[in-house]
Amino acid sequence: MKLTANDVKLIRNVYGFSRKQFACFLGMNAQYIYLVETGREPLSTSLEAKIIDKYIVDEFMLIAIKDVGNRIKQAGGDKDA
Repeated sequence: MKLTANDVKLIRNVYGFSRKQFACFLGMNAQYIYLVETGREPLSTSLEAKIIDKYIVDEFMLIAIKDVGNRIKQAGGDKDA
C-alpha cells in the first residue's frame, strides 16, 4: 500500500488530530508532517510504515478514510493545523 501526501492529511483529519498531535503519536516532528502534507518533502518509508501500522488496517480502510475525508472537505471542516 502506498500513501500520498494527501492521504497523510486525510488520515490525520479523519482521526481528528492536529499536526502536533499526529506528529507526537507517530514520534515525528510536526514541521515534517506539514512539509509532507504540502508536498515540500517526500513521504519517508519510515513515516509511511508508522501511519499504516497505527491507523490503516487494510486498503479498504484507506478507501473509507478517503471517502470520509472527501465528505469533511465538502462540509468545509478540513483541519489544517
